Amino acid sequence: MVLLLLLACASLQPAGDSATPPVGDDDTGRETGRDTGEDCASSEPEPGTKDTGDGPRAARSITGSITWTIDFDLPAEEAGYVDCSYQRDYADLVERTDLGYLCPSCTLLAQGSATMTLGHDDCYSQIDDGAATRVEQLGLAESDDGTSFWRSGSENLTLGEVGVLEDGAVGWADTLTLDDGRSVGLTAFGMLIVGELASTVDDPEGARTEPYACDWPQFSPGGPVASYEATLGEVFPNARLRDVCGERMDLWDLRGRYVVVDASSPNCGPCQIMASMAEEFKATMAAQCVEVELVTLLNAGLAEVNKAPDDLSLREWVQTFQLDSPVLADEGFAYAVLAPALNPDGGISLPSIAVLDPDGRMIYLDSGFGEVSGYFDPIEAAILADL
Repeated sequence: MVLLLLLACASLQPAGDSATPPVGDDDTGRETGRDTGEDCASSEPEPGTKDTGDGPRAARSITGSITWTIDFDLPAEEAGYVDCSYQRDYADLVERTDLGYLCPSCTLLAQGSATMTLGHDDCYSQIDDGAATRVEQLGLAESDDGTSFWRSGSENLTLGEVGVLEDGAVGWADTLTLDDGRSVGLTAFGMLIVGELASTVDDPEGARTEPYACDWPQFSPGGPVASYEATLGEVFPNARLRDVCGERMDLWDLRGRYVVVDASSPNCGPCQIMASMAEEFKATMAAQCVEVELVTLLNAGLAEVNKAPDDLSLREWVQTFQLDSPVLADEGFAYAVLAPALNPDGGISLPSIAVLDPDGRMIYLDSGFGEVSGYFDPIEAAILADL
């Protein structure tokens, strides 16, 4: 199965010493980490020149069908497995320009329903117990060498390159090891058509100019995302995710202040504790004349870290913990971007935390917490050390 994740909430053990910058005197004689009692000077950042991009354009779609032929090895056939084939139909997978982190190489990424019209019960069920219909992503990456074909068989999971699309035809081969250790060969072939729809998509590089209904700040400079890798010292990738007002908010719009990016699940206990302390932490930092915003990337749950929560779950999280900070419906962004930086071997522990400086550079990355009373201590230390 593709989605074999480390789904338990993060260990409550604190991070190592190297992840916790010390709090002490800096070279100016200012003692970091304490409230001087002086009035804070106004430091509201000024938005820079915005790159508004090219504006909306017609959305594209991918339609067609792909047939998989299954060839079991001899031990599997002796155990009762039977060679067969099954077919998935793709009806109007619609272009998504806000899921670039799932396939940075793709020039077209489309998402929608894939329905198995042939072979589900008498063929596919031999290798997987999945439903006949599921959400998938297909992608195309155009270059001087041709058009490569990318695919993810699960909703909001990173796409992988599997073949080449030429004159609408695509094919590839793969192998699969069953739970009992037996091997099966898979050969896929299909025809796909790229079309144009009446609906539109936004330019992913364009900065927002209209005010948010939730009244979030708007400091995104716009422009291309240089990388979808989360790297210490580098600008954190942008994401455009749905908020409680039903609009998509850019993470980059929070620039100009320190930002704590928190990836959480509704049924994760440590995540809930962090949310309950979030506004108090912001107030603590404000008392030290440091403006900090905390943005929550909330997924559907520990068993569905790649899927977005529904609107009700999003609102309940905000209301339960009385949050004034943005809570965004995460469509696999944390799993695609934060997880590889924290655990290259795969999986994600929650909560996962990234701290960004006012220029959007990541200065701290970790997952899990220690004692409840000190949940935000390493985050505060990282911010004060950066000052």
